[in-house]
Amino acid sequence: MAGPPPPVSPRPVAAESSREVQAPRPHRPPVGPPAYPPTALLGPLIADGKAAQSGVLVQGVKWQASGILEDAANMPGQVAYIERPLTIHLGGPTQCIDDKGRQRTEILSWPPSAPGETWSYTWKFHLHPDLPTSSKFFHLMQLFSREQKGWVVALGLVQNKVRISSQLPPLLGGSDGTTPVPLPEIGADRYWGRTTRHYMLVTYGPNGAVDYSISDAVTNELLLRYCMQNVPVPAAGTIKTGLYRQHVCSPASAVVGDFDFRRTG
Repeated sequence: MAGPPPPVSPRPVAAESSREVQAPRPHRPPVGPPAYPPTALLGPLIADGKAAQSGVLVQGVKWQASGILEDAANMPGQVAYIERPLTIHLGGPTQCIDDKGRQRTEILSWPPSAPGETWSYTWKFHLHPDLPTSSKFFHLMQLFSREQKGWVVALGLVQNKVRISSQLPPLLGGSDGTTPVPLPEIGADRYWGRTTRHYMLVTYGPNGAVDYSISDAVTNELLLRYCMQNVPVPAAGTIKTGLYRQHVCSPASAVVGDFDFRRTG
C-alpha cells in the first residue's frame, strides 16, 4: 500500500483566486464546430460510433463511447499538447445517441474507491473551439459516485461558460467565512482551443476532501480551482472525463489523454 496521502491544500477563503480577470487571449476568427464524421482518420478506431460500446483502455482506465473514439490526436487546425492522445468525435442531433437518448464518450478510472481512500486523478483535455452551447448539461468531467448513484462534482460547458457544479456543501467566504460564494466559472473562449491540465485529489468518506484545479498545460496559467475539505464525499467513486451531453447543438470533438489515476492512501 502507498504511504500516507499528500496533504490537501487549505480551503481558500473564497473562490475568487480562480475568477480573477486575466489578460484577453489574442483574437482569432471563429472556426465553427468540427466535421462529423471526421474528414480523415489519423489513428485506429477504439469505437466506431455505430453503437454504444465500452472496454478497457489500460489497467485502471476504462472507456465508454456512443461516438467515435480514435487512437490519435485528430483536430484540424489545433495543436494538442498531449503525449498519449485520444480524440472523441460526436455527431449532430440524432447521431451517436446512447440508450438513454444522450451522447456520451468518456474515459473513466477503475476500480471505484472505498471509504477512507485517497485518490489522485490527472489528465489533459483539449476542447474544440467555438461549440454552440445551451442551458442543458454538457459535462466535460464528472466525479461520479456509485454510492450516491450520480455525480458529486462536475465540470460543464453551459451557456458559453465552463463552470464547476457541486453536490457538496456550498463554498463559504467573506470576512467571517460564512457568506456563500459562487462556484468557479470562466468564459468558454478562455477554455476551449487550448490544452488544459486537470488535477483532482479526493479523499472519500465522512471527513472527505476534494481539491480540483485546471491550468493551461503550456503556460501553467491557473484557470479554475475548487477546493473543499472536511465534508462528506460519497465513496464508490470514479473520475470520468470526455463529452457527455443531454442537448445536441452541433458536432463536437475533444482530444484527451495522459491519464494518471492512482490510489495514494
